[in-house]
Amino acid sequence: TEALASLRRLHAGPIDVCREQLDALRAAVEASARALDAASNPAADAERDLADLVERLTQAAADAAEQAATRASDEAKTTHDALLARLQTQHDESEALGASLKEAQAQIEALQTNLAVTAERADAVTQELAHARDAQNRFDAERHELTSALDHERHARTTAERELHEVRDLLVKTRAEAATTEHSLATTIAEKSLAEDAATAAQSQAEAAEAKLAAVTDLLKTSNARVKALERSQQQAEQRARDLETRLVDAPAPAAEAVAGGAPEAAALFAELLGAFQALASATTINDVLITLMEHLATEFSRVALFRTKSNHLQGEHQIGFDQKTDIRKVVMPLGMDSLLTRAAASRQIERVSGNELADTSDVPFSGTPSCAIAVPVVVGDETLAIVYADDVGASADGRGPEGVELKVQFADALLHHAGALLSTLKTQLKALEELRTYAGSLLQEIESMYAADAAAGRSEDELLARLSVNLEYARSIYANRVTVEGADAGGLLADAIVGLVETEASTPFGRHLAKVAGISVATAGRASAQAS
Repeated sequence: TEALASLRRLHAGPIDVCREQLDALRAAVEASARALDAASNPAADAERDLADLVERLTQAAADAAEQAATRASDEAKTTHDALLARLQTQHDESEALGASLKEAQAQIEALQTNLAVTAERADAVTQELAHARDAQNRFDAERHELTSALDHERHARTTAERELHEVRDLLVKTRAEAATTEHSLATTIAEKSLAEDAATAAQSQAEAAEAKLAAVTDLLKTSNARVKALERSQQQAEQRARDLETRLVDAPAPAAEAVAGGAPEAAALFAELLGAFQALASATTINDVLITLMEHLATEFSRVALFRTKSNHLQGEHQIGFDQKTDIRKVVMPLGMDSLLTRAAASRQIERVSGNELADTSDVPFSGTPSCAIAVPVVVGDETLAIVYADDVGASADGRGPEGVELKVQFADALLHHAGALLSTLKTQLKALEELRTYAGSLLQEIESMYAADAAAGRSEDELLARLSVNLEYARSIYANRVTVEGADAGGLLADAIVGLVETEASTPFGRHLAKVAGISVATAGRASAQAS
């Protein structure tokens, strides 16, 4: 190849040069010899010198030729090694190119295979695209149909909402008309001229009448047991009176004289107790029993107040002996605070404070300086109905001693036991009150649900207040029809429930609007306690 030819040229070049130089030197020596031969009679010394010169020249030429040959050989070897390295590099590159060529051929074959697979996939995708286009066309058609159906549904919904608003407006008007009709129902029945637009109210009145009839029937059924209980209570009272008279007759002379002359208050107290028993026997409702108990406690205590038990507090209801500035109805006492009344509610026993115990003014909820104050819990079954508070502020000093205080406490205890016996016969009424309390709560829940629906419908505040007022009046009217037979005890349950709901929902728009239409101050409803001075 070209590399081998170059290598041969490199080997041949320096040798030829040396040969040419040696040939030139020989030619010079021969020329010198011929010149000497041509000269006449050369000297022997000159010949020897010449011979030495020739020998030295010959040796120098040989050395120079040898050095040139050595240099040429070294240069040729260096060039030879470089060419061999270059040749090896070219050989390696040729092998690498061959391997790359094989790898490229393999890649080409793989690409051809992938190209075939891709072509097949492209055909499949083309088919799928055709199917997808068909499905898209069907979807567009179905979407068009659904859009048409949705437009129709929206139109129907708009119509239904408009009709719903009309129905609600009609319902409000109907309720207003029903409330007006109920108020005039008594006159309408008396005149025997029922109108067709009062049919719903008349049906409600009939249901209320049936409920009243059932309640009256229940009362009649329990009347015999009540009369028997009252007779037993009367007999027990008479027996106690006879026992007391017997003890007085059998007592030693000094004691009898003390009762007759030195302690006339005991005899007066006994007479008052008998009168209280007779008055309690004539009570027919829970409220009558509580008022009668208050009135007869007021004969021995200068100030008496009645607190009814609510869900979590005591609410003032009646008072006797207080000044005109004191309004017991504004006094609210949470059951969680520590006081004489709350302790009685917790222990269900008569609690009293006297003497030095009255130094703690927090026990007594009213101003003044009593020598004795008591709290009498009225309990029936598991329910504490009320707490009666009594003290002797302003009473004479005669009854303020320990003996007088003890007599008054015993008097209150005797009244409480007798009243408890009477109240136990009124459990039917208590059950009816609980049912009415539940009924009042359900009415208010219905009012709140209707308010929420009106608010969700986007009604203005004036509309919400107007509709809430109509609904509340309607609830009051139908509740009044149901509780007519129950008396005053049941009449206040709806009002209590309204106050409780206003207090619970005071932070919501419904609570504020309910307070406004019911005429209740939110601050008053939410006040936990109040104390009269």
